[in-house]
Amino acid sequence: MTPIPELPKVRISRVFPAPIATVFAAWGAADSVQRWFPPTGCSASAVEIEIVVGGKFNLIMHAPGGMEHWIAGSFREITPNARLVIEMRVSDHGKRELFTAVTELNFSETAAGTQLDVVQSYTLIDLASAPMLAGAPIGWSMTLDNLGKEFAS
Repeated sequence: MTPIPELPKVRISRVFPAPIATVFAAWGAADSVQRWFPPTGCSASAVEIEIVVGGKFNLIMHAPGGMEHWIAGSFREITPNARLVIEMRVSDHGKRELFTAVTELNFSETAAGTQLDVVQSYTLIDLASAPMLAGAPIGWSMTLDNLGKEFAS
């Protein structure tokens, strides 16, 4: 068996002009996540969110060209208005597992609103998925830009 190389963690931060409770709540409502979570050009469906430890963080991400990625996740840690940890298993059409991800979200108050620090680590299951993970920093940047638009109005 060929060893799978360790993948670098994605680290990205944003400051949003909104209270911590508002930014935190955006992660706990399916209609909200469906609007802002998909990177630009993508969409989401079948969003299920249960913001309790062990609760669901599930959705289907639709990429241009018809490609689908199924995310089956759960909340591993919840500290209200401070921290979320979400474990995710990503597969194609809900069948072949591509990779797993652990997403750590830390919320803190700043003079400008709320700072959100995201750290995501990966375990590659299917080597053919490596290019998709190489694009994760750009995808997260788009996702957080979309989240920022939620608070701009």
